[in-house]
Amino acid sequence: MAQGAGRHRTRVSLMSPRVFLFALWCLAMLMGAVAASYYAWSPFADGSRSGSSGFYGPTHK
Repeated sequence: MAQGAGRHRTRVSLMSPRVFLFALWCLAMLMGAVAASYYAWSPFADGSRSGSSGFYGPTHK
């Protein structure tokens, strides 16, 4: 087999538009997760969290 045969590597520079956009997307996902944990928001929560009943614990017996 000849040297280099079958090897197809593409070099991607660190500042290519694809890498830059992927880094921006990762940063947006990270900031969204940080904001959601800071405000205690969940897309899977039942009901709204606007109630100020005062008791925030288990409601089962």
